[in-house]
Amino acid sequence: MKNLVAIVAIMAIAGGASFAGPNCGGCAAGSGKEGKTAAKASVVCPVTGQKIASPDKAVAKSTYQGKTYYFCCAGCKTQFDKDPVKFVKKQS
Repeated sequence: MKNLVAIVAIMAIAGGASFAGPNCGGCAAGSGKEGKTAAKASVVCPVTGQKIASPDKAVAKSTYQGKTYYFCCAGCKTQFDKDPVKFVKKQS
């Protein structure tokens, strides 16, 4: 019985990770947890493309070539900081 509980728990955790975007560093992008977005104030995570309600709701931010980029999770910021050109080109 303990093994069954452990297997179910592992599957639930692994299943939750499948909601993350293909480039995401571990957030729940696309899971619906991002809440409602305000069209005028929203920003977009350059890694996942996920809308963030407003800059103050972003988990993290980085500045690259004088422009501030906002992120849905710390993992996306880490990926962006390693190779910002890759993600800036994606947004163009």
